[in-house]
Amino acid sequence: MNKRDMDCGIEKYESGIEKYESIIERPHHRSLTRAPMPAQARAAQFAPFAALSGYEEEIRKAAEEHMRKAEGK
Repeated sequence: MNKRDMDCGIEKYESGIEKYESIIERPHHRSLTRAPMPAQARAAQFAPFAALSGYEEEIRKAAEEHMRKAEGK
């Protein structure tokens, strides 16, 4: 390992792996009581989140209505 790698923290990362050697090859846990989540449902967890879905459309409608009223005066 060269000095540049050590300066980037690679040595620290490699040396930290020893902490997990006892568990790294263990099988993945599978629940005996719950069915696995479908792939599409799992993917939805990582989809972009819109706290106010439809907000932009409502703002656009309100602006259009405001412009119509302003033109009618």
